[in-house]
Amino acid sequence: MIIKDFSPIPIDEKITNIVHESVDIYMDKICNRILPFQLEASMQLNLARIITNKLDSLSSNHGDFFQVLLEDRMVLGGNNDYIDISISYNNAGIIRKYLIELKLIHSYQGGPNSANILSYVDINELEQLKGIYPEVEKCFFIFMTDEHSFTVPSRRGTRAIIPMYDHYTICRHHLYQGDCPAAIRLLTSKGYPGGLLFSNNYYIEYNDATNNLDNSHIYYFVLDI
Repeated sequence: MIIKDFSPIPIDEKITNIVHESVDIYMDKICNRILPFQLEASMQLNLARIITNKLDSLSSNHGDFFQVLLEDRMVLGGNNDYIDISISYNNAGIIRKYLIELKLIHSYQGGPNSANILSYVDINELEQLKGIYPEVEKCFFIFMTDEHSFTVPSRRGTRAIIPMYDHYTICRHHLYQGDCPAAIRLLTSKGYPGGLLFSNNYYIEYNDATNNLDNSHIYYFVLDI
């Protein structure tokens, strides 16, 4: 006899699936030139719309209510921290939040050193927010670029000591520091003069999306935090 499990999918799993599916839908639209690969603000708006549309199908289930916000203000270290996209869930007073930070880098923006540092800062601060706010259940960091050099290891410089290449693991309890005055200044300006420490490991695995019209490539990954 086959016994089927009809237990509901936990809301955290539903949200995780929706975020990952929405990123795939967004990339498919870019590859088919339905949406342009433009600025981070455009990515933020279009991805939020896709997530909202997918959540609408869940809002009528069992009293679930969802709200998607852009630039949601939270406080970290006494300072305002504006989250690119937040998802709030409410069901009979049970409130949970899911935070999403985005990073979109074009090849014409030059060297990726600052992008690596700023991405690490975003990941670290999402980790902190999850630890501070009891209602924050899960966070996501989404990175997209058309610059292939992000995906390969570097032998020296900032990209060697703050890596974001394919199959690299950001290591817990490893101190990531700047290697030059510019990197140190950037970390200091973000409030981390001594560098960044993480509480968990995060494995980076790029997806390679090919534009169907000109065969150009966009590389992206999603980290669950």
